[in-house]
Amino acid sequence: MPYLRFGFLTVLSLSLVGANAQVPGWILFQGRVNVGQQVFQGWGHFKFSFVTGGPEASIIWHHDGSDVALERPNNALQLWVTNGLFEVALGDTSVGGMAPLPADLGRTGNLQVRVWFNDGEHGWERLMPDLRVGAVPYALHADGVRAESITLNHLAPELQARLGNTNGGTATFGEGALMLAPSVHASNLMQAGFAPFPLQFAQTMWQTEYLDARLTPAYLTARGTNVWDGSSLWLWRWGGNGQPGQGARYDAATRRWEILPTVGAPAFDASKSWIVPSGGDLMIVEAGDSGWRASRFNRASQAWETAAMPAGLPWPATVTVLDLPEGPVLLAGVESALAGAQYNLEEKAWNTIPTNGVPALEWAGAKWAELTNGWLVLGQSGGEVQLWRYQTSPPAWQQLAAAGFSLNWGSGLQTVWTGAEWYWLEAQGGMWRGTRYVVASNQWVDLPATNAPAAHAATQCLWTGKELILVNVAVASTGNTVYSARFDPLNNRWRAMTFAAPYSAFAPPPRWMALPEGLLMVRVSDPSRYARYDYAADRWQPLDGPNLGFEALVLRTGAEVLALPYQPLPEEPMYLHRFVPAQPVGWYYRSAR
Repeated sequence: MPYLRFGFLTVLSLSLVGANAQVPGWILFQGRVNVGQQVFQGWGHFKFSFVTGGPEASIIWHHDGSDVALERPNNALQLWVTNGLFEVALGDTSVGGMAPLPADLGRTGNLQVRVWFNDGEHGWERLMPDLRVGAVPYALHADGVRAESITLNHLAPELQARLGNTNGGTATFGEGALMLAPSVHASNLMQAGFAPFPLQFAQTMWQTEYLDARLTPAYLTARGTNVWDGSSLWLWRWGGNGQPGQGARYDAATRRWEILPTVGAPAFDASKSWIVPSGGDLMIVEAGDSGWRASRFNRASQAWETAAMPAGLPWPATVTVLDLPEGPVLLAGVESALAGAQYNLEEKAWNTIPTNGVPALEWAGAKWAELTNGWLVLGQSGGEVQLWRYQTSPPAWQQLAAAGFSLNWGSGLQTVWTGAEWYWLEAQGGMWRGTRYVVASNQWVDLPATNAPAAHAATQCLWTGKELILVNVAVASTGNTVYSARFDPLNNRWRAMTFAAPYSAFAPPPRWMALPEGLLMVRVSDPSRYARYDYAADRWQPLDGPNLGFEALVLRTGAEVLALPYQPLPEEPMYLHRFVPAQPVGWYYRSAR
């Protein structure tokens, strides 16, 4: 029989809308569940309700918004349970299937939370006992409170008594007393003998949402392609042979899926087609000997439209797609010739890019970087490395400094574009040598050789927003070993990373994502493995997470990471996993006196 071993409630924010508003935006509930005498591990199904305690107990809220006349919610939430531990943000409407909290919840006396649990084998069981929601965990956050609107009469009698006994002096608190502050820099509390402790999630975590099988894009994750346009994730599975392709769109703000209509959808060949974001819509472009063609999905009309392509684009070609603020660019290069077109978001039309002054680079090996008004391209011409810049308004090509590029041009180069600097690295003599192009000064600056990392076969470069991370994987028959280093551009130095990762042998190689607060490692396999590198603490921490199996789609979308497991049949159940980084939202101050 499942039962609740222990539980506790934490309120991370409480917005004051009016003088009497006391409802929290959401409540973080954490607990532990056992099945029999064993702690539960894996995916569990939960239902939550708020009730009033006592002999006249009544239900005042179900997590899915079901009628409170029902004994329990109709729908369940699926949560990942680690060593019996689980957590959920009750009332957080950004979580799929979660209803907002009642407006008068904060004024409810003897408030308790009730939980039902299903481990997938024993059916639904109510966890006992119901847990009382105390006043201590509540943290208040007000954007604005009218001056002098809070008087002594608004305070609890115990606090009035304590304040009344101060006689104009300083109130004293016992050892271990807790206070809550919005910042770590609360000098008044520190002077009173309090020490700060961050209030945050227990750890970064994965959240899982069930996708209705009738609307699931599961079958799109394999043998297809995807693009992230800054607000939406587009999935596309190619058609061909007269059969239209199939697509879906995930809106990161609402966390909802939209299945694209197949009526009028293009039946383009995957081997010579590309997907292009176009101002919130999706463009599918196909190249051919008889010319290029494009089809655009218009979100406003929910229909596919033909988008005429300019003549003169070559095929076969090396094709590069750039997503610029004023409209996407498609560049097609054949040997040393280049032609291109840009999509005008206002005119809803493709326009030819002028060819005057186009450099004669070997376009098959050229590298590109997006600018606000154009792009950079580095390539080779007649054995000489050249750097060029193209500005879209007014259109013009300009050759930039390339003399400082100190590396050997070739396929083994690693490159990272930060938005202001262009990093390049090359393995030489068993070590990584590097240089960076600074756009503002139009200069190349070599990276220092001191403490430069050793070079190994499998390498990935990432930009954290402040530093360059270089991850090396040394492949051996006995297992793979990971070496990594970070480059600090402000101090112009390399630092070795303390790589005591929980998994030193990777098969298959992991995927790395540089998030603002740490480096995330995801090994897509069966079972899947996860770890997080804390930049500040310089250490690795193992993470629990869902088992994705093989062929899963894992990509970063802004501040989160999305993972879509591959399901071979569209009718099979599908789950979307979101990795949500932990964020401190306040600070506890603990008295040492």
